[in-house]
Amino acid sequence: MQRQRSAHTERSYLFHARILIEHAALARPRTRTINTLIDASLLRDHIRECSTTLGASSQAQKVSALRGFLEFLQRRGHLREDLTRHLERPRVPKTLMKIVDEDCLLAVRDALIEKNDVRQQLLFELLYGSGLRISEVHDLKWAELRSAEQSLEVLGKGRKRRVVPLTPEAFRLFAALRSTASKTSAGPFPEDVRTLRRWVERWATLIPENDLKLHPHRLRHSLASHLLQRGSKLPEIQRLLGHTRLSTTERYTHLDLNDLIRVYESSFEQKRGAKKAPKKAKT
Repeated sequence: MQRQRSAHTERSYLFHARILIEHAALARPRTRTINTLIDASLLRDHIRECSTTLGASSQAQKVSALRGFLEFLQRRGHLREDLTRHLERPRVPKTLMKIVDEDCLLAVRDALIEKNDVRQQLLFELLYGSGLRISEVHDLKWAELRSAEQSLEVLGKGRKRRVVPLTPEAFRLFAALRSTASKTSAGPFPEDVRTLRRWVERWATLIPENDLKLHPHRLRHSLASHLLQRGSKLPEIQRLLGHTRLSTTERYTHLDLNDLIRVYESSFEQKRGAKKAPKKAKT
């Protein structure tokens, strides 16, 4: 079964496959067939060489890419041996992703309103208000707006569609841009993803006193954490962000000690209240 991957992932996987072929061609310039060009020894040498310059996360991505490439070659009959068993995915340490304080993000929003750039205001609302990925924002189409529910139908990773709610401000901005857009315009953001990412990075200069470092995914992380702190459940946040696994959503959330104590005390009070609930009198 063919897996649905994002265009970015496909480009990355093709890059790693090409690097392996180039490494093999240099190591064995007289070899003409894939079956004799790539074997366990060459594969181990390539992984060992790359491990000196790549971190654990990049190594894990390379292993995933090469495993998919080798499986493809084997299905096509170019490899007699299953070489994927020689690929061991490195252990990637799980770290909490940094988030931005809610007051700082509200200050960024106010600064964008003062700047009066409608499309950048909408970008902020979609990234932080609805938790969209920057690629999802870039691919938005006017037709994906659901006016009655004030929501968007988003095409996410794996070509999976989900419906995300819009903040009232995002709905207003989206509708305003749509009403003034040309008939040839497919969506609100014709710029490439790199340009949109630069917009976000430059927002930090709007409030220089906070020494912020912003990028699109950090806004997404921050939204997940702020929602959790306000009492939202992980499965709800999972559906909003479009994650297949709940473990992925957990990495997007961050609770400090005070939050943990609050959650614990709330849980303890609920249990204690349930124990003290009076029994109903018999009739």
